[in-house]
Amino acid sequence: MQQQCWKGNIWNRRKDGGLFASRTSINAVTDKQGKTINYVGAFTDITAQLKHFEEVEKMAYYDTLTGLPNRVLLNDRLGQSLRQADRNKQLVGVCF
Repeated sequence: MQQQCWKGNIWNRRKDGGLFASRTSINAVTDKQGKTINYVGAFTDITAQLKHFEEVEKMAYYDTLTGLPNRVLLNDRLGQSLRQADRNKQLVGVCF
């Protein structure tokens, strides 16, 4: 018997219709000839983990008192703009 597996994060729906994020694993169970005879799936609700990640990301890129973007976000976006301008052979202007 062989097993093939897929793992990933998907958005799933609860019975009440609400969406939630889940880390999912689906295994295909095959017989000796390699024919799939069954699937076994398992999932874990990771909505709270994603929400926590978003909060940490916001703390990293925005001032906690004012909610305005901080220098880390400026540096990130400036780097993205410079790489894009380099690819497209364009110039970038910055006012700080």
